[in-house]
Amino acid sequence: MVDTSDIKNYINKQIIAATKYKQGISRQMELFKSACAGTGDNNWDLMCDSIENIKSDIKDKMISDNWDKELVRIEKIINWYRTIEINEKYIINTPDGKIFQLPANLKFKINKNLRIAYELLVRVMNKMGMLG
Repeated sequence: MVDTSDIKNYINKQIIAATKYKQGISRQMELFKSACAGTGDNNWDLMCDSIENIKSDIKDKMISDNWDKELVRIEKIINWYRTIEINEKYIINTPDGKIFQLPANLKFKINKNLRIAYELLVRVMNKMGMLG
């Protein structure tokens, strides 16, 4: 008779790992949504971090499933936001210290692009069968 306990243990470990993986992605999606609902510029960091974390989790699967174009587009949006975040021209010295101030049209563009990156991730995850 064949001992199947090793196989069962392996399968159980794989199921637990997959559940934790899916829970991690779900948590990042919830963080993104709550950051969108909030107010203030620091929410962009949370939105971008969530996008980046989800992308990192599924990057290998995106590449193996030929979602390279979408991956590149998402990475471009992340990098674009990160360069704005450190751009000296938006940092203003005041008597109370430095503040980060953006023009209104750029704030709109940041919100729009971060939401596009998130929606693109969600669309790809749906097509890969990761959300259903």
